[in-house]
Amino acid sequence: MKKILLVIFGCFLSFQVSAGIYDGVWEYSGFPRISDDYVMMRQNGSQFLIVGLCSELDCWDASLGPITGNHAEVDLFAEIDDWSGHFSIEFTSETTAIVIIKSFSCNGCENENFLNTPINMKKVF
Repeated sequence: MKKILLVIFGCFLSFQVSAGIYDGVWEYSGFPRISDDYVMMRQNGSQFLIVGLCSELDCWDASLGPITGNHAEVDLFAEIDDWSGHFSIEFTSETTAIVIIKSFSCNGCENENFLNTPINMKKVF
């Protein structure tokens, strides 16, 4: 599992690594099924990668999409536990962001509505 995450992350690193202003580890809260977990965010040019580890559900996920200025649109491309979705991220500062769920589905959450649910994020480091 760790090797897969390293390969995904490594695909977006170059030999000349420069940190973007949003690169780092972020904590999120407000997602109805998972609380206070962490994601790693990394920008490579106009592409934005997010890799998340879910401590409560013992899972991981990865999202990828374009970023322009302080706005990113990402799709969940690693469908772990039958999760899929599209998220809009608005960075309100270099250390805070709001994620809006545009579409989401998962195994066992058919009766829950996650659309337009804001998720507050704070940069840890």
